[in-house]
Amino acid sequence: MIQEITNGISNAIYKAFPAYPIELEPIEQEFQSGSFLITFATVIEKQLMDNRYYRRYPAEIMYIPKENADEPVAEMQSVQEKLMDALEYITVKGDLVRGINRKAVIVDDVLSVSVDYDLHVIKTKPTDPLIESLINKESVSI
Repeated sequence: MIQEITNGISNAIYKAFPAYPIELEPIEQEFQSGSFLITFATVIEKQLMDNRYYRRYPAEIMYIPKENADEPVAEMQSVQEKLMDALEYITVKGDLVRGINRKAVIVDDVLSVSVDYDLHVIKTKPTDPLIESLINKESVSI
C-alpha cells in the first residue's frame, strides 16, 4: 500500500511541479537541489473489527531550493503553498484519498512538508483446512 500512496504523492507533485525531479530513496550524501524527496518513517495500524484495520501513513516530502535561486526562502515559500494544495487529495488505486494534518516547516534551507493519509484495510483471512472429525470421550465419576 505504501507504494500506491507514494505513486499518488508523486503524481500530485508532478502535476503541480512538472519540471522538478522526484526522488523516492535518499542518496548516500544528499539529494539534488531543486528536487523533491518522498519518505515514510512509520506506519500506524489499529485493528477495528475482525479483519478490518485502520492505517495511518505519515509521509514526509522534502524540498531543497535550486542552487542558483536568488531568494531561496521566497522560492521555498512559493513551493510550500503549491505543495500544500497539491497534497490535499491524491489518487490511490483510482480513489481519492484526503491528506490530513498537513504541516510545512522550513529548517536549515530545507522545506519539509508532512501529511498523513488514513485508509481502512480489510485483510484476507488464511483459509486453514477445517477439522474433518473430532472424537470427544467424556466420563462422569460419581
